[in-house]
Formats: sequence, structure tokens, C-alpha cells
Amino acid sequence: MRIFDSLGAQQDLIDDRKVVGEDYEGDPILSGEKVYKDPWGKLIQTDDLGGYIRSIPHEELSSLFHEHHEVEELEEILELERVWV
Repeated sequence: MRIFDSLGAQQDLIDDRKVVGEDYEGDPILSGEKVYKDPWGKLIQTDDLGGYIRSIPHEELSSLFHEHHEVEELEEILELERVWV
């Protein structure tokens, strides 16, 4: 896998992780990551919980992100399960 540092220089990343699936937006999820799984089986990267909530078409649910909820409360409300992939 190749990555680029902050100055744009290419870096080799020694990484034996494999792409094991994709999240709700189609972005790759690598093995060894801890992710959320929603009740419908969609995977959500843990740093993108806000984006996932905003993507929900139901107005009440999408407004959850703008309210002040702890992450644990959101996990319970949305029936999310944390899983290792």
C-alpha cells in the first residue's frame, strides 16, 4: 500500500491488512479495524458516526447529530454494534 505524507512525498506502508469490505459510503474497510454495524448490516467506520447519522433520510434521526448525545447514547438509539473486522 502506498500513502503520501503531509508534503505529498510518497511513503511505503508495510501493512499486511486486507480490504475486508466497504462502509455505507463504499469506502474500504481494512482487517483489524473496529467498526460499527447497524441493524441492516451496514458497516460504519468509528470516526464517521456523524456522517452516517446525517446520511439517514429520516429527519428525526438525522437531527440526532446536532443534539448533544454521548456516543454511547447514539450507539443505543441507532442499535449499533461494535465489531472487529
